[in-house]
Amino acid sequence: MSDRLPDHILDQAVVWAVKLESGRADHHDLDACKAWRMKDSRHEAAWQALGIIDRRFEQIPRDLAGLAHSTLEETPEQLSRLKARRRVVKTLILGGLCMGLGYGIRQSPLLGSKPEVKEPHTTVKGERRTVYLPDDSRIFLNTASHIYVNFSEDKREIQLISGEIFVETGTDIKGFGNKRPFWVTSQEARFEAVGTRFNLRYAKTGTQIYVAQGQVNIHRLITKKQIVPVPAGKTFMVGADVDEAPRIQHRPSLEPGTWVKGTLVVKNMSLNRFAQELSRYHDGTIRCGQDASDMAISGVFQLKNINDPSHILSVLTHTLDVIVEKEGTAGYRIRKK
Repeated sequence: MSDRLPDHILDQAVVWAVKLESGRADHHDLDACKAWRMKDSRHEAAWQALGIIDRRFEQIPRDLAGLAHSTLEETPEQLSRLKARRRVVKTLILGGLCMGLGYGIRQSPLLGSKPEVKEPHTTVKGERRTVYLPDDSRIFLNTASHIYVNFSEDKREIQLISGEIFVETGTDIKGFGNKRPFWVTSQEARFEAVGTRFNLRYAKTGTQIYVAQGQVNIHRLITKKQIVPVPAGKTFMVGADVDEAPRIQHRPSLEPGTWVKGTLVVKNMSLNRFAQELSRYHDGTIRCGQDASDMAISGVFQLKNINDPSHILSVLTHTLDVIVEKEGTAGYRIRKK
């Protein structure tokens, strides 16, 4: 078992500890707590990790235990949603229980947690991978991408530095209460996710957003213009010019987000642009001659073994009037026959 127990299980253990030591727990509460401990080995491990806190509770005078119970009774909705243990403990400390309780939680190696987590995640050229976040969200990173994950008690934020990501927001069961807002920030804007799945791609000219499910609200970073909602099925481009409003893209030549499933879906894309897309995944160069740059291509191309794009480029020679020539050890050049 990992030496760090899941936060939501520790939260539940804290709530049980407070309830049983409140001075008003009956045998039904005791039985329910025992059942909870027996339900999962991690529950019992969390209970044992709270041993130092249990002993502190045993030293609490009866009148202060009653204060703990009344404090919890005043917030039944919060408890029903299992508020984060830090907020529960903070409430108890402010209620006058004991400084030792808070100290025990901060010092316990299993219970200790940072108020804010900033983690970098990157992919190299040609690499795609998935990052699982503590709120049950998933972030898919496309080739040559770089993000920072910034989670705290009251927010969830992803900073897109470069590349492309696909976001699936989680249920945030470890938020314990009202769901923490989920934001993704790029150079041009902040994107507020509303229970959603969406694709973000950063480029020098701006950030493209495609919403597959739910809704994302675009907030410009500098200007205070009206918030732009992006519903499911729509694609918008947020340009680098701060005075330019986000604009809808009705028929993007590259279907956003299909890379997550290992494909590139292109529709009437210029051959020069297609060569640039392939170059995002390939360590070498893929160039398109001027005589073939305006040719249009459509199709579904597999990203499997994309580090060797020869299988995709060979398809071009069967569908278009072009020749693919090798340049050096890892380069390719597409030209008209």
